Amino acid sequence: MKKNIILIVDDDPGVRKISELWLSTYFPENEVRLASGVEEAMEVLGEHSVHAVISDWAMPEQGDGVDLARKLKNCGFDLDQFLLTSGEVTVGELPNEPRIHFVPKGDLEGLKTWCADHIEPYPHVRHKDSEMRTLLIVDDDELVRETFLTWVSHTFPTLEVEVAATLEQVAQSSRNVPSPVAVITDYDLGDFDAMDVWEVYRDHWGQEKANEDIVVVSGLEREDIGAMAFIGKGNLQTISVWIEERFY
Repeated sequence: MKKNIILIVDDDPGVRKISELWLSTYFPENEVRLASGVEEAMEVLGEHSVHAVISDWAMPEQGDGVDLARKLKNCGFDLDQFLLTSGEVTVGELPNEPRIHFVPKGDLEGLKTWCADHIEPYPHVRHKDSEMRTLLIVDDDELVRETFLTWVSHTFPTLEVEVAATLEQVAQSSRNVPSPVAVITDYDLGDFDAMDVWEVYRDHWGQEKANEDIVVVSGLEREDIGAMAFIGKGNLQTISVWIEERFY
């Protein structure tokens, strides 16, 4: 089956990567392409039939996203399939022409709604089991938590998943019944880090299980995580194997 191509345009490599992971999780049967600016975006559009474009507003100049929309319109692209995002401008500050769909950066519900209306969702079920079991995902970034939660729910549909953004929520999760069987955590969590998560579950599980059943998933290689396992952020195949080993 031919895949639709979704183009993400943003000059921030971190935003591009997170957006790619989020879209790949929600719409796994689509292909995601990335561009760092207007010129790269137009090159992609010149080489491929793009189904939808999600673009930042400032890259690096303010209004680059609007310039991209004008170029797309001039070359015949359907602007109903173009979404502009920004944390610096509101919909009332955008020009009247061309008319552009707009969602503020960080508005996950708005992004979900637009994508649901403009990108065909596909079910992605890989595992079935009769027993509900709990995995805890710890990250202080809401978009990362949402992305991981969605990916795990699609990939392991019978696995119960909890999320935590604070150390207090981690501690509460350890007291829940049933308590999580395993934990996936980012390293740098703002006011605390993965070692603090490990200490909570060491006290709850014991040191051996805490070492075996907590994994640090980070964009940076870590050597300061004790005996915990490490997986690079975005390495979904290795994360999937790690989950399968503990729950299936």
